[in-house]
Amino acid sequence: MRHLKKKTGFTAAAILLLLLLAACGSGGGGSGGGGGRQPIATVHITPDTATVKAGYPVTLTVTVNPQNTEFTVSAARGSFVTDGRHVIYTPPAVRGTYELVVTAGMMGRATAQITVVEITDVNIPEDAVSNKVYGINDNGRIIMEIIDPQGRREAFLADRNGGNRTPISPPGGGDVYVFGINNSNNVLGRSDNGYFLMRPRTGTPEYVWLELTGYPGTTDFTGLDDNGRLVGYHTSTDGYVYGFIKEGTGNEPPEWIIHPDVNYAGCNDINIQPCGTYVTAINNTGQVAGYYINADGVQYGFVFDGNGFTPVNHPDTRPGNPINVHVGGINDSGKVVGASWGADFHARGFMADGGDFTFVEHPDAVKATEGGSGTFLTGINNSDQLAGWFDDGGARARGFLMANP
Repeated sequence: MRHLKKKTGFTAAAILLLLLLAACGSGGGGSGGGGGRQPIATVHITPDTATVKAGYPVTLTVTVNPQNTEFTVSAARGSFVTDGRHVIYTPPAVRGTYELVVTAGMMGRATAQITVVEITDVNIPEDAVSNKVYGINDNGRIIMEIIDPQGRREAFLADRNGGNRTPISPPGGGDVYVFGINNSNNVLGRSDNGYFLMRPRTGTPEYVWLELTGYPGTTDFTGLDDNGRLVGYHTSTDGYVYGFIKEGTGNEPPEWIIHPDVNYAGCNDINIQPCGTYVTAINNTGQVAGYYINADGVQYGFVFDGNGFTPVNHPDTRPGNPINVHVGGINDSGKVVGASWGADFHARGFMADGGDFTFVEHPDAVKATEGGSGTFLTGINNSDQLAGWFDDGGARARGFLMANP
């Protein structure tokens, strides 16, 4: 029988434990004795990610366990002050993502990532209740809607800060909505009398009324390009929706766009919106973007290039966890913007570039759980400037522009 020799001495783990005990000091627990002892601590920073406008600070709450454990703060860039429980961090006023690190005791470490974005909040008349920006062209001109104190909806063509406003006032009056702008400053909109295309002219703009003749049902026009093409969707008398591209403002027949995943036979009338394909934007290369709704009532985004459909879906979408996607705009590079929301109905703006899906949220947007509705992106130009609006929680919308995040 082989005899095993008994080992003597300390194992490496035991030696490490002795060294840790020596570093912590000896004796009972509590705060007395062993000056310089460092407890094993945990650190949490709330929030650990945040988006701020350039030049603005963010307040972070630091939670350390055990309580009253001192902590230290470090940041490679920017400045900060602390009161022992909060850290007010001012990152560089340059677009980018910056880290702030908090350490405490032994092993306690947490990191917050702060993203700085360049935002232009669009000015509106002082007596306006709210405003929304619905597009920006390559010249920096925007289209916006405002609601006045009497509840009337007005629309304007304006500079990027909301100045130099030109009223969009088609004949007949009434509330005015806007949907798209091209690089000739032509504007697609709707009033109480129907859809129109406004063409700027010296003096009084020209207004051309739009319709899809010969097709029973209702038609919504949603976008335009620099080549005279219009896009939208048509709701037929059977209640189903079909997307289209149309050449010009005359009686030219449309090219129908129908997403192959729409199962009209399986749809029912319990959805908020009817089943079908909704085309909402077009770029100058002929790509169109939009969303479709199936029998499950969920909105799924897409881009169509004339040959096939590319999905634009929230990365967390999966069976049992559907997340709605509303596509608002597409530029000539194929970058798509819009908003997504799940069961909490809190909208988060997004930009999709191929397989990359970037969330874009205005720092002042209020969540649905706190009385707001979130951030909505409605347009993108070829300099990747984003247009949209956010809910400030006071039953008011606020338009903004943002550089590519």
